[in-house]
Amino acid sequence: MCEAILVPIDGSRSSDAGLACALRLAGAMKARLVLLNVIDVEPLFLQTAGDFQEHRQSLRDYGQELLAKAALEAQRQGVQVSFFMHETVESNASSIIVAQAVAQHCGLIVLGTHGRRNPSKLLLGGDAQLVLRDSAVPVLFVRSIPPHEASPRSTR
Repeated sequence: MCEAILVPIDGSRSSDAGLACALRLAGAMKARLVLLNVIDVEPLFLQTAGDFQEHRQSLRDYGQELLAKAALEAQRQGVQVSFFMHETVESNASSIIVAQAVAQHCGLIVLGTHGRRNPSKLLLGGDAQLVLRDSAVPVLFVRSIPPHEASPRSTR
């Protein structure tokens, strides 16, 4: 039985879909949810020093907000949760995701991704492909459905 599920979140529609799925799984399996937000600082180095610090802090603030909202939702649903933010210059997000899954004793990684209608043409981002390649634990990809493809919900 899986005791902990790692869920990387970044605020995208794909990560929201992964989080929703992971919350359902964690609730059903009585597993702990481990939330992870990764900040890649390397692209910021092209900015001036003042802009760098300002943008870096805005990424931290945004990540903390994402983690807090997701943790609150997990607690609301009765799911035990912990969360981490990792800032990196040298590593890509995938290596941090894989390392955190091991460090937090997770038996599953749930990762939101995008895709096309045809499952044989599933598109995984570079980090998603690397997580799948390098992970020692199973990885569940959750496809986000673009709003134009989603079926309308009944309002009854």
